[in-house]
Amino acid sequence: MLKKYIYLLPIIILLQCSFPEIEDVTPPTVVVAYPYDGAVISANVNARISAFDDEEVSEVWYYLNGVKSTSVNNIPYEIELNISSLERKVDHYIQAAAKDKEGNVGYSEYVIFTVAETQDIIDPIVTIVNPQGGQVVEGIVNIVANAEDERSIQKVAFYINGDSVGLSSTYPYSYGWDTANYSDSTQHT
Repeated sequence: MLKKYIYLLPIIILLQCSFPEIEDVTPPTVVVAYPYDGAVISANVNARISAFDDEEVSEVWYYLNGVKSTSVNNIPYEIELNISSLERKVDHYIQAAAKDKEGNVGYSEYVIFTVAETQDIIDPIVTIVNPQGGQVVEGIVNIVANAEDERSIQKVAFYINGDSVGLSSTYPYSYGWDTANYSDSTQHT
């Protein structure tokens, strides 16, 4: 009988023990989505920051030339980038940071941008590369646009028959158009 208790004693002790939780020591992954490296900015814009964590991101902010901005905690992570006091025609840098609920802080790579000497008053030039004018299409069509500007392109908007259908903020600028809901044998613009 005593042998049974001796065997049961370690099992009882093990059941009463609690195992420690695995501590989260991994910081969030952070990327500055806009402005992009090499951008030329002529007006205040929203800095767009992507932040991901295996648990939860609790706070996001950026450093502009080493000075911390205000922080946000709601997706999309966008914070105004006020350039009014920045020197013109000089490189400036922005670095984003994010903190998770455990207090781990992750940092993005530095992004260097320039403030333009004057306001941007020249519209960008956009051309549709695909599909070609007059081309017959069906199914899902990958619309590809080329956009050029003497400064920088922030995003390209796609319209079908005057209706806004999509945005693209990365080159190559494209949108997958599903033609199923559009009339056959009709020209669309």
